Amino acid sequence: MNLNATILGQAISFFLFVFFCMKYIWPPIIFAINSRQKEISNSLLHVKIKKQELDSYREKINNEINIIKLNMKEIINQTNQKKNNILKKANIQAQEERKKILKKTEDEIKIAYQKLKLQLNKETSKIAIKISEKIIKDNINNKNAKNIIDNLIKVLNSRTLY
Repeated sequence: MNLNATILGQAISFFLFVFFCMKYIWPPIIFAINSRQKEISNSLLHVKIKKQELDSYREKINNEINIIKLNMKEIINQTNQKKNNILKKANIQAQEERKKILKKTEDEIKIAYQKLKLQLNKETSKIAIKISEKIIKDNINNKNAKNIIDNLIKVLNSRTLY
């Protein structure tokens, strides 16, 4: 066997094998690879589009959350203002009520003071009359003293009427 003939036979077999593979085996493999590449690129494009949509949705959601937070802060501020207004009104009403109660109490105290003053005047007058009567009984003989004491009793009696 000749080395050149073997190599030439192997080379021809190799070329026939390559030609057969290029003609019948590689086109379906290349077609499968190309279709797979198209599917992968389409999937990557689809993923990229969906990622952009997701980012867009995230941005919208974040904007809505920020708007809601601002609205919430505004509502809280309004609520605090209403609370402060209510507390101020309640404080003002309490002060007015306190003033009314103090005025009423002062009036009651003045009335009680006037009553006690009148009662004290009456009791003082009664005591003065009793003292005068005792003095008169002791000095009944003296007519001038009796007239003075009678006048004093009349004056004291007239004062008790007030």
